[in-house]
Amino acid sequence: MLKCKYIILLIVLFVGWAASLQADVLRLKNGDVINGTWERVVGNSLVFKGKVVGILTVNIAEIKSLETTETAVALLPNGSTALGTLGVTPQGNWQMVPIPPATTRPVEHFIAAYPERNFSRLKRTMHAKPWQEWKGTTNLGYSLINGDTQSRSFTANANATRVQPNVPGLPVRWRTNFFLTALYSHARATNSTTEITSNTFSSGLRQDRLFGRNNFVFAMAQYDYIQPQGIKLRQTYGGGFGRDLIQRPKLAFSVLGGVTYVRTNMESATAAALPAGTSLLQNNAEALAGEKLSATLTKWLNLVHDINFYPNLTEAGEYRFDTSTALAVPLTKRLSFSISFVDFYLSNPLPGSRKNNATVSTGLGINF
Repeated sequence: MLKCKYIILLIVLFVGWAASLQADVLRLKNGDVINGTWERVVGNSLVFKGKVVGILTVNIAEIKSLETTETAVALLPNGSTALGTLGVTPQGNWQMVPIPPATTRPVEHFIAAYPERNFSRLKRTMHAKPWQEWKGTTNLGYSLINGDTQSRSFTANANATRVQPNVPGLPVRWRTNFFLTALYSHARATNSTTEITSNTFSSGLRQDRLFGRNNFVFAMAQYDYIQPQGIKLRQTYGGGFGRDLIQRPKLAFSVLGGVTYVRTNMESATAAALPAGTSLLQNNAEALAGEKLSATLTKWLNLVHDINFYPNLTEAGEYRFDTSTALAVPLTKRLSFSISFVDFYLSNPLPGSRKNNATVSTGLGINF
């Protein structure tokens, strides 16, 4: 029995020794030696996952040498890649030594470098299909009342963002934003056959092309059906410029401005004749000014807020705005409880229609 214990102990020691031989070794100029695995190199910084100290970000000026056990992939300025062994030159620069029997010279100028095991996964995100690599939330809510009044309502909200390339260390070039808001509400008294409905559907897509560190140009399209305001279909197409004023892991704030073309099909809420000169088909040019805020307020509370303001350029003095605010309380990694506020305001609806269409809803959120 004792002999078996010694054999097990020797096996464990051997496995640990063999694993240590596979570890990367980072030697710092202050004399520290850290065993672990390197994750990526971006610019002058190395992200290294130590076995004891965890994840470190180390500047090349602090590094004496780096010994790696796996082939590295470097992204070159012309968009191509190079394979080799990552190291540090005596002059204190990164260097990619080609794998033998390659005869090319060592590469010293590259944008970023990754272990081959990581890059195979990252490469898939760089060439993702249009329906892949989205991140966001979907919130669903439903209510039902049976009594003197019978009513039912369904609400749905979705917000999603897709960035390309989605590779740590590489600057984002393309960013796609999608949103959807839907409210279907029906109510009637038990002793009446008259049914009151209040339905709203709004969905939009905005494509950003980022340049520099914080600036972007965008093109957008949005479609709205807002029954309380007599809007049968409103199509909005436009573009402009924007800037990311704050981009932090727990706080992001951006502003944008541009010009849009709006085509609106209206439907009158009353049987009365419309005022002279009123058309159910309207074509307008509108300016656009907007902002979006995303914040992690606490560990258990997330905030997303945006507003878009549209001054009418065709009919001076008229305007509209769309705004939404959502507070989410995480329940699990995938689920959250949310409270949402959505408001569509129109300064010149048809007679009998409301200027303001505001909705407050609660429901479960699904994170993806």
